[in-house]
Amino acid sequence: MRLKIIQNCLKNAKAENQIFKQKIEALEKRNKELNQITQSQEKELKELKSENDKLKTENNKLNETANKLLVENKILTQKILTLQEETMDKMNEYNELIESAKQKKKAADTYFSEKSESFEKKKKKIPNFMVNVEEVQIPKKLKFKYKPHSKGITSITFNSFGSNFITTGSDNFIKLWDTSKNSESAIYSGFTGAVTEAYFAH
Repeated sequence: MRLKIIQNCLKNAKAENQIFKQKIEALEKRNKELNQITQSQEKELKELKSENDKLKTENNKLNETANKLLVENKILTQKILTLQEETMDKMNEYNELIESAKQKKKAADTYFSEKSESFEKKKKKIPNFMVNVEEVQIPKKLKFKYKPHSKGITSITFNSFGSNFITTGSDNFIKLWDTSKNSESAIYSGFTGAVTEAYFAH
């Protein structure tokens, strides 16, 4: 009876031992799977860490670039403000020049207007010497024959009315003539050389 009980106990123990082995094998298998999962996660974690380091490096570079751009932007802003000030100064100078030119033009217009009015007034006082060419009769004989200079004439100039003329010559003289006479009205001497030209003062 005792032997049977012992045999039953051994049988039960073997059965429990078999179950225990199965559980151990299952745990070992599960542990192996967990190790594989852990290794995979560690690999992924390592890759993520590496990616994170790369992102940090890129972020630092971007921050450096952003700081440089901020500095450059500050410099450009200052340059723009300076250029705006210079442009405003030049615009003010340009406007002043335009205003000055306007004032000068106004003064010139006033001056020429006054001169024009004065000229028109004087013009009205001057006799009209306009002659119709068709009415002019060319003389057939010389009225006067002048011999003004002993060494040749260098120039001859009439006044605006045609009543007088001046001759200059290589004999160092200037002579004033009246067109209505055949003789000099005046002789001007004292020149050290040939006189080439002379004019009436208007």
